[in-house]
Amino acid sequence: MTDAVLAGLLAGYGIAIPVGAVAAYPITLGAAHGFATAASGGLGAASVDALYAAVAVVLGAVLAPLIMAVGAPLRWVAAAVLVNPATVVYFAALVGGSTVIFTSPIDAVAFVVAAGVASASWQLLLAGAGAGLGRVLTGPVARRWTAVVGAVVVLALAILTVLGV
Repeated sequence: MTDAVLAGLLAGYGIAIPVGAVAAYPITLGAAHGFATAASGGLGAASVDALYAAVAVVLGAVLAPLIMAVGAPLRWVAAAVLVNPATVVYFAALVGGSTVIFTSPIDAVAFVVAAGVASASWQLLLAGAGAGLGRVLTGPVARRWTAVVGAVVVLALAILTVLGV
């Protein structure tokens, strides 16, 4: 089980740490609305990561080739709703590619929980960073500019997702 937990932690951090629209979300929320709101948004993102990990554990070998086959349309959907298809592909490839081998259902559950915990801890760190930024930028003009910059970053990342960059 230790190997499954370690693999889950590494997978969770591996998918959560790269900066993208999901990372910009709790930072922007934290700066504009404080830690509690940002933490809620970040934990929502971490829940999706854990769900993707669970789907990958259950369907990994079957799912990876199917997702790759619909990669281009999936990027357009991702840009529209800011879902990260790379997360699904990452977990499916990790599990489906036999990088992680589960010897029991407990190992599979441990992997999913560890991936979710890793993602959640990263999202909470981002929420805290955003909340700290919000405390420094206390005026209404600064908060408005923080929101604008965050929105522009998310829009730019959506465009890059469509372009496959």
